[in-house]
Amino acid sequence: MADNHLFPAVANMSLGGSASQSLDDAVEGLIDSGVVTIVSAGNDGVAACTQSPARLPAAITVGASNDMDAVAGFSNHGSCVDLFAPGVGIRSTLATPVNGVGNMSGTSMAAPHVTGAAALYLQRHPGSTQQQVRDFLVGEATTGRLTGLPAGSPDRLLFTGGINSFLLNVASAQPPVGNDGHFEAADWNGDKRPDLFFIQPQSLTGFTEVHILSGSTSYQTFLGHWVTALHTTNADWAFEVGDWNNDGSQDVFAIQRAGATATEVHILSGATGFQTFLAHTSTALHTTTGDWDFKVTDWNKDGTLDVVALNSQGAGGHVEVHILSGATGLQTFLLNTTTALPSAGSWEYELAEVNGDATVDLVGILRSGGSNSAEVHAVSGASGFSSFVLQAGTALHPTNGDWTFEMVRWDDPSLFGIELLGNGPDLVAINRNGPLAVEVHILNP
Repeated sequence: MADNHLFPAVANMSLGGSASQSLDDAVEGLIDSGVVTIVSAGNDGVAACTQSPARLPAAITVGASNDMDAVAGFSNHGSCVDLFAPGVGIRSTLATPVNGVGNMSGTSMAAPHVTGAAALYLQRHPGSTQQQVRDFLVGEATTGRLTGLPAGSPDRLLFTGGINSFLLNVASAQPPVGNDGHFEAADWNGDKRPDLFFIQPQSLTGFTEVHILSGSTSYQTFLGHWVTALHTTNADWAFEVGDWNNDGSQDVFAIQRAGATATEVHILSGATGFQTFLAHTSTALHTTTGDWDFKVTDWNKDGTLDVVALNSQGAGGHVEVHILSGATGLQTFLLNTTTALPSAGSWEYELAEVNGDATVDLVGILRSGGSNSAEVHAVSGASGFSSFVLQAGTALHPTNGDWTFEMVRWDDPSLFGIELLGNGPDLVAINRNGPLAVEVHILNP
């Protein structure tokens, strides 16, 4: 197996016995070859550290629990066990002439549960090492549920909810767009599904274009293609989508970082197919650079969208938030503050109500975090963005600049971005340069 396996690879070892250096060495060699290896702790009710290969530090060693989340009396235990999994009364195949199935108990039944979880994780993170898989499974395991836990044993019960958390994985109808294509999620046609706006800054028409993919067809068809009234744009421009004049249509906010004397906002009317402007204005914000990102939200709940300017390289190595008031035509600030989000790393930013307090929070998506995944870090709007309400790895592998992100509710699409009340937004991960098309991957909270 060590010589002939493909990658990624996972092995279940429902075997063992008394201490054996030769068995330990064989399993160690399998792990060293790149096969993620899970072993049963053993069924003698003794310390797993006295058994092979359960005692092997590099192995992921699994003890057994029952359907009441109690540690099985027969299960080996102690510090050499990494976590527990169901191992009592498990339906399995049997070497019998009739039916060939039956209920079995043992850590040999528990280990395959963890092996399956490891395989699912490797499907999402194919380059992960034995240690990374072990750390993820142990880190995701449920605590405080196991009873009858022998001394020195880990309070860790297998949990797989964080592995298979994708609501959608599709290649869309949009061909790859390069890294200058801008995407926004919003309901364009009122069908209560988040559609995907592809805003194309450069085109052969000489104007910025808008192409909208239908959420109700899982982004397999377009709702429309528009050549807008805005000339071609470049990396100096940022884009957002929102209903500026409350007419029920999604408008496009085109934000020029280096305007004539200040950051400028130009709003294209969705009701006219982006053929006319609702506003051209120089804002109260000085000219900005590519370090700045922009979002729109009704921060103070006055019925008018405000523009949120995010300085990713703010004071003290942290992200700054500056909120321009829509009610004053973006001529005054509602808030100027330094957040708890760090500047270091490759981040993208979104606004969403994360923790159920009806206040918009700032979400930083770290493209490649220490958890060997794309990570989500949210700071509370109610705290002035000074405290974290969420810091988590995701089921999405580490990403790069090809990827961009949105936060929106997919499974309850009547709730979008700033309207999220308590159930939490979904993370929309968009690979602008998939092998054949723009890819859309939606992860639930």
